[in-house]
Amino acid sequence: MSFRGKNAVVTGGAGGIGLQVSKQLLTAGAAKVAIIDIQDNLEEFVKLRAAHPTQSVMIVKMDVANKKGVEATYEEIAKTFGSIDIVVNVAGIFNDKDVQRTLLVNLGGIINSTLSALPYMSKDNGGKGGIVINMSSVVGLDPMFIIPVYGPPRRASSTLLAANDSTTARSGIKYVTVLPLGPP
Repeated sequence: MSFRGKNAVVTGGAGGIGLQVSKQLLTAGAAKVAIIDIQDNLEEFVKLRAAHPTQSVMIVKMDVANKKGVEATYEEIAKTFGSIDIVVNVAGIFNDKDVQRTLLVNLGGIINSTLSALPYMSKDNGGKGGIVINMSSVVGLDPMFIIPVYGPPRRASSTLLAANDSTTARSGIKYVTVLPLGPP
């Protein structure tokens, strides 16, 4: 898939894997990239915009666990960009001491982001189709006793995509799960 001229959304794009994904999308020619993150990383955002002056970089401070906020954010992005072609769900936390928050961000965030993007991407609703990429983890496949809460939501994100994948022919949206070797 070519990213040239495409409009993308990256959750968790302020640092780590998400920031690298945002940089790669812009380097590969994405026309517009919206970065959704609860963290501020102003220095990196300024660098991104300076490195890609002909492309649009939109920064949205948002907690992906906030369903209504995510829905409103996608509506704003779709209005601003005109369309959404690519969603990369990277947002995640690594905190087995706060089980509720870990589940809300690591699984709820992916569900909120994916379901909020579909109305703007699906051919059923006048969209162009596209791709949703979920950043999971090998810990979702091979649980580790030292981080028991981190793995299950990562595994569940793969199940969500598999369930949605059955709609690809109708919606034009492909679903992919990526399993890096560590937490995002």
